[in-house]
Amino acid sequence: MSNLPAPEALRALIAERRLSNRKLARLTDEVNAPARGLSPGHIGNIARGADRPSLAALALIARAAGVAPSYFVEHRLWNARSRLDERVVGVEEALAAFNRVQALLDLEEAAAEAQRRFG
Repeated sequence: MSNLPAPEALRALIAERRLSNRKLARLTDEVNAPARGLSPGHIGNIARGADRPSLAALALIARAAGVAPSYFVEHRLWNARSRLDERVVGVEEALAAFNRVQALLDLEEAAAEAQRRFG
């Protein structure tokens, strides 16, 4: 799992898996058959930050490289946002998710305050 923006995370993944843009493109074709995968040029543009990848492109790249889509921080953020979207999950579930996030933030703030006070 990476906490880097998609272009940097993709470059790291390509290096770690010893892939070229062309090889990764072939792998996206294979995992997306019978539909076409991503082109080497599009993968290169994402890696350079010239193109903003869609969630579908990130998921396809992840599957082709053998990692979970959550490898990409953008995918995790989208999932988090969708859990807070009342149009997606309903008002009660969105409020419950918000309350869980708020409790974590409050806990983090209290821990930081204790660290400041007591070292």
